[in-house]
Order: sequence, then structure tokens, then C-alpha cells
Amino acid sequence: MSKNYTHLSIDQRYQIEALLKTGATQKEIACIVHFHPSTISRELKRNVGSRGRGAGVYRTANAQRRTSLRHQEKPKRVIFTKPMKDWIVNRLQEDRWSPELISHQGKKTRECPLSHEWIYQWIWECKHKNRQENQEYQTTIHISKTWQTKCANEETEKIVEVLSRIGYQLNSDPRSLTKGNDWEI
Repeated sequence: MSKNYTHLSIDQRYQIEALLKTGATQKEIACIVHFHPSTISRELKRNVGSRGRGAGVYRTANAQRRTSLRHQEKPKRVIFTKPMKDWIVNRLQEDRWSPELISHQGKKTRECPLSHEWIYQWIWECKHKNRQENQEYQTTIHISKTWQTKCANEETEKIVEVLSRIGYQLNSDPRSLTKGNDWEI
């Protein structure tokens, strides 16, 4: 079942303004303009001035301007493009940012206005699905993860080496260093 919605045109807004000046009720205006009374009520609620010279008066020019502004500011659907994917991969690999930070910065700079959930879903899709458009990112994301593990292992080995030189002994397996286990003297 599809619904067809139509917006009030500027001519219909002029008609509403003229009918309000003659003292017509919202129901009468709705019958004449061929819209539901609730549509007329919402139009008046949104577009009647609340301050200044035009307070309490419906003006077509103001109503049309406000409607256009609301439409421009309304969030639009974002298409996930290749430059956006490259920007995300760059932030993940080189800057070591989390998807939350990438999302926040991307919205702030408008380079990549996506939610962190979308980024997590895309990373998961790259790892688990074999889509053509994500082929080049599939290996980069995997390399990034193995690089992280390699760095963590190298760090752990350095820490163990330094601690053993000064007489510390590990409470358990050296690999558990990354999990935050305790040390013993």
C-alpha cells in the first residue's frame, strides 16, 4: 500500500492567507483548499509568527521561506562513496581511531557523515562478505588487525625482556600481559 503525500503549494498558501483575513475557520479553509483540516492546523501552527510585527498573523512569504529552510536542513540520505571508504580506512590504520571517533570527526568536518554503527557494519561486511566493491578494503582491514596483534606481541616481548633483566618474574604466561594480569617479585 503506497501513500501519496502532497505539500501545500505557494498558491494554496496565498489562498489560506486570504481566507484567514476574511475570517474563515480552519475547517472551511480545508474544504476550499482540498486538504485535511489537520494539515491546515499544522501549517498555521508552524508558520504563524510568534514575535515582532507579524506576531499572530499568517504570511505566505514567511510560510514559504520557513518551509524551504526546514526542507534544506532536513537530513538527507548519504551515499557511501569510495573517498569516504578511503578516509575511514586511513583513520583506522594510520591514526588508529575507533569507529566512534571517526563518526564524530566525519560529521564535524562533513567528510564522512556516517554513524559509528554504519562503520562497524561496513567493517563486518568487508571481513565476512565477498562483495566486489569491498575487495580492496577486505585485505586492508585484515592487515590492520594482524598488524595490531604483531605490535602488541612485540610490546609484550620487550616488557618481559626488561622485567626479567631487573629480576621480576611473571605470575603466568607472558602472552597474558596484554590482558592486564598482575606481576610478582
